[in-house]
Amino acid sequence: MKQFEYRKGTGWPVDAQVVGERLEYIEHKHGKITPNMVVKDAKKSVLKPCFEPYENNEKAAQLFREHIARRLIGSIVTVNIIPSGNEPIRTFVNVKTLNNDHVDQGYISIDIALGNPEFKSQIIAEAHAEMTRFIKKYKAFKELADYIEGIEQIALEMEAEIL
Repeated sequence: MKQFEYRKGTGWPVDAQVVGERLEYIEHKHGKITPNMVVKDAKKSVLKPCFEPYENNEKAAQLFREHIARRLIGSIVTVNIIPSGNEPIRTFVNVKTLNNDHVDQGYISIDIALGNPEFKSQIIAEAHAEMTRFIKKYKAFKELADYIEGIEQIALEMEAEIL
């Protein structure tokens, strides 16, 4: 039997093992999984608690609009900002600040983030975390072994600088 866990930084009100098994059931039943299938299944299954916070349509609509806003903010790129190339880069990055013992999170322009040592450190730490997630996601593919090895080396070097 497969063992399921939630990815680091995520969590839901239903045990990851239960969710994983239910998603496999949906896949087996339909040949694939789509978000629509999961939502329909959750109305009558063990997945229901994952969606209960969104049963209030007004609250759900607001949360959905915030999700769309995050996607909108993240979709804007700036071209010709780096002298070494014309590759578009994200204009806004997500950072955290501490205000009165409360962590605030929001987006700021990459220019401001790179000019602030704390924000720059957060971006570098996130880049390291993304590399680590990439390694875990694709490590099983033999065709990518050489690339993964190179990324692992870069991640180790970054780790030494971060810590």
